[in-house]
Amino acid sequence: MKITNLNLIRVARRAAQVAAKKAPVPAIGCARLSASGGMLMVEATDLGAFLRASVPCEGDLAPSLVPADRLAAFAE
Repeated sequence: MKITNLNLIRVARRAAQVAAKKAPVPAIGCARLSASGGMLMVEATDLGAFLRASVPCEGDLAPSLVPADRLAAFAE
């Protein structure tokens, strides 16, 4: 999968802001990434707020959970 750094940084930061910092269920602290049809979909929640953002990309990615704070750190 190919995505511009600016787009990845933007959605990674937003996902990290929304995802629960200290979640009782580890998946709540993660961002869900998936890509198809030229769009990367990033989703995150803290069970009170929800983020669903999409940005252009090349390639496909099967749905995957990534710790949101690590995704944001990697994108920087």
